[in-house]
Amino acid sequence: MKRAVGYQISPRLIREAFKQSKKAKVVGVDGQTIGDYQRNLTKHLREQRDQLTSGTYRPSPVRRVFIPKRKGGLRAIGIPTVKDFIVQTMLKNELYPRLDGLFHPNSYGHKQKVQARDEAIRVAGKRCLRYDWTVVLDIQNFGDSVDHRLLMNMLKRHIRNKWVLLYTQRTIKAPEQTKSGTLIQKEERTRAGQQIKFFARQLLFARHFRCMDAKRIIPMCRSNGTPTISSAIAEAKRKPRRC
Repeated sequence: MKRAVGYQISPRLIREAFKQSKKAKVVGVDGQTIGDYQRNLTKHLREQRDQLTSGTYRPSPVRRVFIPKRKGGLRAIGIPTVKDFIVQTMLKNELYPRLDGLFHPNSYGHKQKVQARDEAIRVAGKRCLRYDWTVVLDIQNFGDSVDHRLLMNMLKRHIRNKWVLLYTQRTIKAPEQTKSGTLIQKEERTRAGQQIKFFARQLLFARHFRCMDAKRIIPMCRSNGTPTISSAIAEAKRKPRRC
């Protein structure tokens, strides 16, 4: 009996996502490495595509680990399985071209490239010569207070591909698994360490700060989610417009 297919997903998309993920050192809750996955590559890619096209794919819980912060303390991150990391790469490849235009021209955090970081540093350096002061903002625990419903509503305004929306929603809702095996599920959390969640957070962050557009209020430069606002003292005295 021929199996019904719910979504049309080209094999090229998942194979390209795997190529981009080959250098990843992720080890999720199943203990599988990229090397393990690659040993039976054709079988794994076929199985994943079957799940994706049939609508049955559901990401595994992310492995919750703690890494040190620069200024002390620990930060919890979620590490996906290799299979989920590949799917996240595929989703990011589909989302990025359609959403890139929504970001502020001086926003670089969502790009996650060395060139983007260097460009952010270059722009910030030029503004140091033009403006009298700079404000650096850091939103505490931003990733733990993201409303999933609000985020998905934003994506639906710009994305029409149903399988991209479905699997993005399932990805951001994936629970965390602690070392003891306990599952943690929260409706407002996009844990760092997952590339699709990182990109989604950046999109929501950009929406909140769109009123800081350089043409309307004050110049802004963002890298890794932290906005840096530069302004002359004279500009600071102007009454901001309502966004």
